[in-house]
Amino acid sequence: MNTAACMSERLAADRLRRPRRGVELLIGALGGARFVRAAAVLQLGSLGLTAVSFVGSVLLARALGSAGYGSYALVMSIGTTIGLLRRLGQDYAATTHLAEAHADGNLQVARDALRVYVFLSVVTSVVILPPAIVLAPWIGEHVFGDPDLGVPLQLYLVQGFWAVVPGWTVIALQATRRLGTLVRFENATMLLGTLLPVALALAGLGVLGVFWGQVVASLASLSLAALVYARLRRAEPLVPSERELAVAVFRPNAPLWRETRFSLSIAFDKNLVSLFTLVPILLLGLEAVESEVGQLRVALSYMAIPAVLLSPVSRLLMVDLPQLRVSSPERVRPFFLRVTLLGGLASIGLALPFALLAGVVLPLLYGPEFRAAPPLALALLLDAASLGIGIAAGPVFRTYGRTDLPILASVGILLFGLPATWGLIRLWGPLGAAVGYGGMMLTSRFVSYVQCLRIIPR
Repeated sequence: MNTAACMSERLAADRLRRPRRGVELLIGALGGARFVRAAAVLQLGSLGLTAVSFVGSVLLARALGSAGYGSYALVMSIGTTIGLLRRLGQDYAATTHLAEAHADGNLQVARDALRVYVFLSVVTSVVILPPAIVLAPWIGEHVFGDPDLGVPLQLYLVQGFWAVVPGWTVIALQATRRLGTLVRFENATMLLGTLLPVALALAGLGVLGVFWGQVVASLASLSLAALVYARLRRAEPLVPSERELAVAVFRPNAPLWRETRFSLSIAFDKNLVSLFTLVPILLLGLEAVESEVGQLRVALSYMAIPAVLLSPVSRLLMVDLPQLRVSSPERVRPFFLRVTLLGGLASIGLALPFALLAGVVLPLLYGPEFRAAPPLALALLLDAASLGIGIAAGPVFRTYGRTDLPILASVGILLFGLPATWGLIRLWGPLGAAVGYGGMMLTSRFVSYVQCLRIIPR
C-alpha cells in the first residue's frame, strides 16, 4: 500500500516537472535565460513600435487618400534609395565591434568603433545630401512626372544631416545591452515621428505637412538622443565622450581603412537586399498611377507587422553571436540551427493569420478606398512567412567576416529578379510588384541559410 502510494506520488511529481522541463529546454534552445529576458524586453519595445507605426499608417492613409498615400510612399522610397549611398555599413560594423569590445573590456576597440561610425556618417552626408536636395525637384517632375514630390523629398533628405547623433546613441545602448533604455528611447522617438506628421496630415496640410512633421520630430529626437547618451556616458566609461565623437568628424584617430573595408562589405549586402523592397515600388511608380502605389504600400505596412515582432531576436544576435564565437565557438552552429528552426516556425505562425485576415482587416481599418490591398497581402506571404529562415544570417556573416557571400547571392538574385519583377508589373500591376518582391526575399533567405551552414565550423 505504501509502495503504491509512493509510486503515485512520483508519477504526479513527474507530470508536474514535465512542463517545467519543456520550458527549460525551450529556454536553453534559445541561448539561456539571459538571452530570453533580453529578447522579451526588446519584444515589448517592438510591440509598442509596431502599434504606433501601424496606427500611424492607418491614420495617414485615411487622411491622405490612396493617391496622396501613394505620393507619400514614393517620396519615402526615393529618399530611402538615395539614402543607400550614405549607408556604408558603419552602423552594423560599429555594433559588432563595440559588442566584442564590451565583452572583453577593450576600451580602444570600443572607442575606435564609434569614432569611425561618426566620421563615415558625416562624410557621406556632406557628399550625398546637398546634390540630392538640389536635384529633388527634377527627380519628382522628370522621372516620376509629379513636380509636387520635390519639396517633400527635400524635407525627407535634410533630416540625414543630424541623424548621426540618434544613430550613435542606439548603437551604444544596444552594444552595452542597456535594453530598457534602448526600448524607451526608440518608442519615444517613434511616437514623436508618427504623431506630428499624422497631426499635420489630419489638419489638412497633406503630404507636405507630413514631411514638415518629420523634420520637427527628428529635431526633437536629436535633443533626446543627446540627453540619453550623456547619461549613458556617465554610467559606461567604455563609450567615448561627446567631445571625442565631435573631434572624430575631422580626425577619427582610428584604423580607418580596416574599419571601412569591413563596413563596406556589410553595406553592399544590406543595400542590395534593401533594393528588393525599394525597386518594385519605384518600378510600379513609373508604370502605374499613384493610387496603386498606395495600395501596395498599405499591404507592405500590414504584412511588416509579423517581421517587426521577430526583429528583437535578430538585434540580439548582432551582439550575442560575436560574443559567443569569442567565448564558446563550438556552440555557434547548434545555436544557429535552433534559432533558425524556431524563427522559421514563428514567422509562419505569425504571418499566415495576418494574410488570411487581410480581406477583413484592411478595408475595415484603411477604408473601402484600399479594397485592392488584401490580394497583395496574400502575395507578400512569400516574404513574411520566410523571415525566420534568415533571422540569424546577417549576424553570422558579420561574425565570421564573410559578407562577400550574401553580396554575391544578392547580385545574382537582382540580375534575374528585377527584370522578372518589371515583367510581372507590366502584366499584373501592383500584384506583380508584390510577387516579385516576395520571390526575391524568399530566394535570398534560403540561399543565405545554406551559406551560413557552410561557413560555421562544425
